[in-house]
Amino acid sequence: MDDEIPNRVYGDPLARWFVTEAYRIADTGQLIAAAGEQLVAAGIPLYRLAYFQLTLHPEFAGKAYTWRRGHGVEVSEATHGLMERSEYLDNPLPPVFEQRRTVRVRLEAVAPQAPLLKQLKQDGATDYVALPLHFTTGHVDALSVVSDRPGGFSADDLDRMFQLVLWYCDLRGFTRASDRLPRDAIIALLNDYFTIMGGAVTGAGGEVLKFMGDGMLAMLPIASAGERMAVAARAIEAAVAAQRMIAALNLMRFTVAEPSLRFGLALHVGEVMFGNIGASARLDFTVIGPAVNHAARLEKLCAPLNRQIVLSSALAQLLPERDVVLLGRHALKDIDEPQPIYGLSASPG
Repeated sequence: MDDEIPNRVYGDPLARWFVTEAYRIADTGQLIAAAGEQLVAAGIPLYRLAYFQLTLHPEFAGKAYTWRRGHGVEVSEATHGLMERSEYLDNPLPPVFEQRRTVRVRLEAVAPQAPLLKQLKQDGATDYVALPLHFTTGHVDALSVVSDRPGGFSADDLDRMFQLVLWYCDLRGFTRASDRLPRDAIIALLNDYFTIMGGAVTGAGGEVLKFMGDGMLAMLPIASAGERMAVAARAIEAAVAAQRMIAALNLMRFTVAEPSLRFGLALHVGEVMFGNIGASARLDFTVIGPAVNHAARLEKLCAPLNRQIVLSSALAQLLPERDVVLLGRHALKDIDEPQPIYGLSASPG
């Protein structure tokens, strides 16, 4: 693949590394260590990075991978029943796992009571942020980052690490493909896929903000209420353009006996929250909003509805009636009433 294309799509070297290099690291501990080093090299004032992974294992409930700058990674196992004990309950993670919210504590400004935060402050830490990691299966793990720079993380630091989007797409069949294809072939496949999807988004004035394995999150910002219909139209144009380019790529892959790409893509419009929210002594940096979760759940309907592109009712209402078709009312996780779900008509626009 021409190296210029990923450079254009992944403008931030940090994002480029995660997409094009991180896939080569199979061991979770090694990946956390490499990620920590990359974040520091990119100018993020990172002192500590921890990944908390819940597992279905008969001997332990999960694992913690904790990297500290200059000290490498420590791996520890959480025994069953940990979440009922004070060592978990008296620390910052319960709201992350149980309420799915981001927690931020500026350690310079408070005298923390949680044992972990007390220890971090004694070690010179200034800022603590923990957030949920939402997977397309509905599973949630947690990630925390700690700074020791005076003043802690800047808004730009946090934006680069935890960016927020409304476009959600998930590459179909990736798990099966990864089981039978060489690693370099998987990387090439993902790069082809993300180059097309990323190009469609940026070409419509949007921004690709996060890659999660075989999934991508992106957004098309809406500056004012008067722009909602125009931005919705651009989102549809981008989705249809991506669909056509994937179809063309699949024809090329077929001629050389390579597996085709299948995908599901959900489009939703809604308000999201990001920034420092709360009291001066206890701020939450919120980077996950209900609209993002809605888009993720909506994408799960692509396969059962046999649609590559599905739309929420909120987005469909911004489009000409002739361009959309009602696919029925369907249940979405954690939403009480079935929601009307739409697809694109045969010839949108």
